[in-house]
Amino acid sequence: MIPILFVCSGNTCRSPMAAAFFNARAEADAPSSGLRAESAGIAAVPGAPATAPAIQAAAERGVDLSRHRARCLDESLWKQASLVLCLSSTHLRFLRGWAVKGAPVPRLYGEYLSLKGSPEVPDPYGGTLAVYRTVATLLWDWSPLLWDLQTRKGQGT
Repeated sequence: MIPILFVCSGNTCRSPMAAAFFNARAEADAPSSGLRAESAGIAAVPGAPATAPAIQAAAERGVDLSRHRARCLDESLWKQASLVLCLSSTHLRFLRGWAVKGAPVPRLYGEYLSLKGSPEVPDPYGGTLAVYRTVATLLWDWSPLLWDLQTRKGQGT
């Protein structure tokens, strides 16, 4: 069982950072909780590494993405998740159109956190390190909000 599954496009930038940042929070706050996150992409090239700027932006927060390898979202992985969080409305529409029977209903990450403003996580792919740092800061700042929400809900969705 995967408590939380983050989904983006290629699984080399946003979703790996989101999962790694959440897991860093979980490890720091309650390492024995079992509450962890994983990531996948709707158009990932299986085995592709995280992008160099994503690795660097994560490292600046003490999180190592160097061993990350991309994987495609499939029905089996989706069904293993308790909560599926999409990083953009494009991913959300794609998953809602797929509608895997027995899988959790996907949610938009920012909306799930009840954030005001844009619930989207911009795609940094192909951008400068500064763009990646901006996205990393957003995901880093959202991880304790998700942690608090999940621990209050008892890992429920």
